[in-house]
Amino acid sequence: QTFKYTASSNQTTFTGSDANSVTLAYTAGAIQVFLNGILLDASDYTASNGTSVVLGSGAGSGDILYVASYKGTNPLDYFKNNNF
Repeated sequence: QTFKYTASSNQTTFTGSDANSVTLAYTAGAIQVFLNGILLDASDYTASNGTSVVLGSGAGSGDILYVASYKGTNPLDYFKNNNF
């Protein structure tokens, strides 16, 4: 499931209803976060409570944040852990 948010100036916390009125919910460790189409490293944000994503530095006004939530194990972990 994906969630889309449009940031306000220096926004760091993304939570609640997204642009499509879907409430953010995820399993910690089973998400990927994209800012303006670029996959963020897990060290660039905090996502531990299942209901919010907090960026380490503020997004710019109009930036697009996508959160991709996975059921079970993140499918890309296989590639990260096997030196592909």
